[in-house]
Amino acid sequence: GSGASSPTRRAPAPAPKSKRKIGMADELGETADIMVNGVTPKGAPPANRPNRPSNANALRPNMAKSSPFSDMYSELPTIYRRLSNHDWRQRKAGLTQLKEMVLEDAASLAACGKVNQVVDHIADRLSDGNSKVSMQALQMLEGEVVPSVAEYVDPGTVNSLTQAVAQCMGSSNKATAIQANETLRSMTEFLDPTTLTQPFVTLAEHHANSRVRVAVLEHLSKSILEVYSSSKPNLLTKYVVPLAAKLSTEPKQDIQGANRVLIRALKGAMGDEFNEGMRAHVLSRPL
Repeated sequence: GSGASSPTRRAPAPAPKSKRKIGMADELGETADIMVNGVTPKGAPPANRPNRPSNANALRPNMAKSSPFSDMYSELPTIYRRLSNHDWRQRKAGLTQLKEMVLEDAASLAACGKVNQVVDHIADRLSDGNSKVSMQALQMLEGEVVPSVAEYVDPGTVNSLTQAVAQCMGSSNKATAIQANETLRSMTEFLDPTTLTQPFVTLAEHHANSRVRVAVLEHLSKSILEVYSSSKPNLLTKYVVPLAAKLSTEPKQDIQGANRVLIRALKGAMGDEFNEGMRAHVLSRPL
């Protein structure tokens, strides 16, 4: 009521433009500053020239609003559900999606810790009740998935995959058995042979199907020199030489023949060391 005019309020100063960092340092050892308001960070390439990935771990363009990995692989749960669908065509489609993801960027798949999970889901389809689905899984593994993920898969994943492929090798479906053998050949060619040694020895010694045992022995024989030249040559002394000694008394002729090939490979790689190992195992047999 005094009639005095109220002091004029100043408009608040505009808030500084905010910046959000999307960090990839936790998993990739790299960082990227991406401006939410569209301002290009200092030192970054112009906005109209997207980064060209120089390797599998590089940032992908147009992914400023979320982590690149979360965008690429957020669909995995949906694909996994598709692999369990009652419709075999849906399961085949899910396998195709996984294959495309692996072929697109297996290194990034490994960097976000998903590669073993993906291989495990593909391996699960090897026992699918529909032969079209299991055949697709075998063919994918042979020509595309195994070569792409070879340097990233864990030994445990290799072991379970080897067991699953071996089951297909024992199938009464001739086409499935032949394709499974080709898939195992691809695994022997591309995977670290030291991760295959123990699974191969277990299958050659204990699998119920002699056809599978013979095939596994053949693949094992081809990997001997590479295992001996690796950082783990003791795998031969510990696992393969005892297997060769045990199978030398095997009554089945086809397994005996495959074991002779294995023995020649061991002799060629190990020389006198093999003879000493065989002698020790033969002498240790109970009378």
